[in-house]
Amino acid sequence: MLFFSVTVYCDNHYIDDCLKPGSSPELLYNQEISKDGQFLQYQREIVRIPTTGFSDAPITCLTVINLDNESVAGYPHVKAGGVGFNYVTLELESQLSRGYDFQITVYYDSAEVITGNTILEELNED
Repeated sequence: MLFFSVTVYCDNHYIDDCLKPGSSPELLYNQEISKDGQFLQYQREIVRIPTTGFSDAPITCLTVINLDNESVAGYPHVKAGGVGFNYVTLELESQLSRGYDFQITVYYDSAEVITGNTILEELNED
């Protein structure tokens, strides 16, 4: 029996996963994250959005925009969650001896929020 584990990395300096932002986009996260470079080292950081727990509805839009020059820019990677999930975990990584500077924006569709009362109402209808 063989088991495979695959982590997908790409050479893009940005993430733009925002094809269907929803009918009522609600801002979940909007922050610039940067780190200075250090000689002969890579800079890495894990960012979870939201930092604890989960959003009120699945994420509908995720953008990570590189604010540095492409030739020295870092690489963002989705490690877990993302669009369609109620959280996202990102890994931000620099090039050797460089830093990074990203603007991260995450939205969910507030029309998709399910409250405890909505669930109870649906159960009572059955």
